[in-house]
Amino acid sequence: PAMAVGAALFVFGLVHYEPYHMSVGNIGGVGTSLNTYVVHMANKRYRPADLHIEVNGLPQPGYALERREVRFDSAGMQDVQLHLNRDILGTGLHRFSVRVWSADGWSQVFPVLYYAVGDG
Repeated sequence: PAMAVGAALFVFGLVHYEPYHMSVGNIGGVGTSLNTYVVHMANKRYRPADLHIEVNGLPQPGYALERREVRFDSAGMQDVQLHLNRDILGTGLHRFSVRVWSADGWSQVFPVLYYAVGDG
């Protein structure tokens, strides 16, 4: 029975394996503001890959993406900064999503909530 469970877990892992990973977070670190997010991407395969990034749900002048494409020569991780312009977006809650995809059919969408504090 233990061997069957191990084999089933192995097959489950093979079927659900994702060759890439992405997440979006507000880093708020030294030299950045609360309006700066990071799109973190990882290539888990030891082969070249190109990942493409798009932001949905925000007007084009309301954000600045450091770059729209990331090139991996092999396995590794890269970050792309996403800066939101509060003056254009205005105060309040803003819902948007970041989508990352590859030419081999992989795609992932990460929903984000951004709250811009008002003056009063």
